Amino acid sequence: METKYEELEKQLTVREAELARLRTEIVLLRDSNSVHAKGQKERREQEEQKEPKEQLTSDVNDIKALSIIGSRGYCLRADIAGALGLDSSSGAVHRLFESLRAKGWIEEIQAEAIGIIGRPPNLFRLSERGYEEYKQFFGIEPVESEYDRLLARHKSTEHLLLNLLARNALLAAGAESVDLYPPPVMFPGGKFEVDIVAIFDGKSLYIEAERPTEKRPRDRSAKWTTYAEVTKEFYIVVPNKEAKTAIISEISLWAYRNPEQAAGVTLRVCQLSAFDGKTLWHHVQHFGGNR
Repeated sequence: METKYEELEKQLTVREAELARLRTEIVLLRDSNSVHAKGQKERREQEEQKEPKEQLTSDVNDIKALSIIGSRGYCLRADIAGALGLDSSSGAVHRLFESLRAKGWIEEIQAEAIGIIGRPPNLFRLSERGYEEYKQFFGIEPVESEYDRLLARHKSTEHLLLNLLARNALLAAGAESVDLYPPPVMFPGGKFEVDIVAIFDGKSLYIEAERPTEKRPRDRSAKWTTYAEVTKEFYIVVPNKEAKTAIISEISLWAYRNPEQAAGVTLRVCQLSAFDGKTLWHHVQHFGGNR
């Protein structure tokens, strides 16, 4: 009963966050007609005066993008474009971001490479000017950017980007919700700082986003022992095949050296560079027990 109660509490927290987001969307939708009208008026004034103006332009797509970034905190180009119903690789999206940069509404951050096929996507957040423009248009404070929130948790753009891409893969695979900012999971011996909590079929999965690491084996062994104290279901997302091979070897060695702690553990690994939008877990391995 206590476990079920904790699960319900976690789901309620996620639902409350979603409700808050929807309330913000209602405010934005309610104001959209006035924003559109203001844009049309400014366009007419510019055409009549035939002079450049320093105030806000009338491009409605720019204003919609500003509302998405400010209300949801998205920092990935693909997420912003998707929320606008646009293909992130289209020329329209390229022109949109060029316009946002030209206005000074956004800042662009070069992400570190994490080994996923292709060039790592850049990250975006509202600039100081964009922050003020959002308040002027919508009369509310923008939410904190995913970039800033995740950087405070993970300390590097490489790891925060991996968490963002993991979130998108989990949602694409059917997750009901994904929390990138879960509180520590408490257990009798202490606490576990989990990267991601995703809900599938009403069940919370504790998920780690892992890159190839050079941390001391003793520190890593302690991490897996703590993970096993919290759950026997290990879910790990990695960027590429190299990282997948490394994490499987590391956890297998931990299980060999710590058979009692590892007994009954099931390891599932998602390799993002191989994710096809359907198959999420590319490696499944059981340790000990009769499974």
